[in-house]
Amino acid sequence: MTNIKRINLLSDDEVTDLYARPDFNNDERKLYFTLDEQEQIILNGYTNIKMQLYFILQLGYFKAKQQFFKFTFALVKEDVKFILKNHFKKNKSTGSSGSLSRYHIKKQQQDILALFNYHEWSVEHTLQTKLQICELLRYYPKNHNALRQLLNYLEGQQIIIPAYRKLQDVFTSALRSEEKRLNQIILAIPKRKQKQLSALIVNKGMVQIKVTQHKKS
Repeated sequence: MTNIKRINLLSDDEVTDLYARPDFNNDERKLYFTLDEQEQIILNGYTNIKMQLYFILQLGYFKAKQQFFKFTFALVKEDVKFILKNHFKKNKSTGSSGSLSRYHIKKQQQDILALFNYHEWSVEHTLQTKLQICELLRYYPKNHNALRQLLNYLEGQQIIIPAYRKLQDVFTSALRSEEKRLNQIILAIPKRKQKQLSALIVNKGMVQIKVTQHKKS
């Protein structure tokens, strides 16, 4: 079987665009940092302004991209100013210094996931996702197109997309599985037909997998 190295699914710019924290304008801040009744109830459960401020930030970024991001108040100054002005008018000068503990950040993330019925990526999702990729590769031979469909699938399943390297690993594993499946089919075909089929796959771009031609013993 061909040794498939970890594949490049996206360019560096595309990876950055996919995983970058949202950079809101004022209209977007108003949209994503406005809380509905359920969100307000969760907010009121936090004990101080710092925790509430961080929650609104995490919530807004999640609503925009269905991901969680690492950030500090200093890194998102404009977002902080907007939230303090619109949610904490009596305490605009407090709550935006220091940082939250990992425990509290994770607790907020769990609250957000429960609110939207979303799931963090876990090892349990790996096999499920690999099988989905194998299926997609039969209809979307170009990796980039298959990836786009996979992202739609993960959104539909309400699963947070994994890190890019994990995506690469799962795709690479799926490609290996598809190569194995195709080669098993090829084994049952006469040698002359193997060559014709291999040429068809390469010329038509049916799948981006090199089909190994097998000689009869």
